[in-house]
Amino acid sequence: MQRHCLTYHRRERADEGIAGPGRVDGGDAGSRRAETAAIGGEGDSNDNSAAALLMGQFVTLAAKRSIAVMIAHHAAKGRDPKSAESAMGATSFVNLSRIVSNIEPLAENDAGLLGLPPWEAKSVFRVLGTKQNFNPPNTDDRWYRISAVEIQNQQPPIYVNGDKVAVVEVFQPGTSGPVLPHQLIHDALVAVDLASPPLTPASQSKTRYAAPVIARAIAHHRGGCASDADGKAVLDHLTSAGLVHVMSAKMRRAGGRSDDLKCLVLTPAGKAVIGPANQAPVILHSPRRVPQCQLRGL
Repeated sequence: MQRHCLTYHRRERADEGIAGPGRVDGGDAGSRRAETAAIGGEGDSNDNSAAALLMGQFVTLAAKRSIAVMIAHHAAKGRDPKSAESAMGATSFVNLSRIVSNIEPLAENDAGLLGLPPWEAKSVFRVLGTKQNFNPPNTDDRWYRISAVEIQNQQPPIYVNGDKVAVVEVFQPGTSGPVLPHQLIHDALVAVDLASPPLTPASQSKTRYAAPVIARAIAHHRGGCASDADGKAVLDHLTSAGLVHVMSAKMRRAGGRSDDLKCLVLTPAGKAVIGPANQAPVILHSPRRVPQCQLRGL
């Protein structure tokens, strides 16, 4: 099947609305001119009727040429990028499309799921189908990253370095950098291992929630300042990487009463990261006294 390319654009003046296409590649010159004239015309990009007529012309062209037509469209600022309603202009552009995709930047709270620090999340994004079911961010999605590349246009001695331009590259979680530094992971694991009382991933706990403790442990890697969100991202990475897991600790108190607590414990892989010199003995302490306790895996 021959490849064809259709470029469609809007005019600079807002009052001219929808404008004609730039080019249609493929086929003879006469047919290209005929198709260009057929799709041409002007209208209001917010007019559903005009947009529906335009989409119908694209369908005719796609069927005649045995091609797929992709339209790049603007998304409104402040709207949910995962919603088809985020597209600007007439709703007919979305309603009459077979597939609608949108760009979703990685949220800082989800950065840990990809092994990224939250301060790197702004440059990573994925392409989602807004007419399909959605999944939370995971490493199986196809991710992209905006990176700065220096071009070779330096002119020393005045311009020693070349200009930097933004490019989009494929990002593979776990293999593409940047990832959480090894020493940062080490310090976070030590904080979890040495915590007394043992930490928990539950944010409802005011005294044992792991995120603030991890944030304090990694603060020196962040210029002396780390937020609870940073600690939560690191905790998510430790969990997804299999370095820590949750175990149930049955803590006996005076009078025969006992409590079940969910505690973060290093896995064998986590203990291997910090080394035997930094490992704490497996003793769980109550805030009030040192009880007898038993650990059992969930």
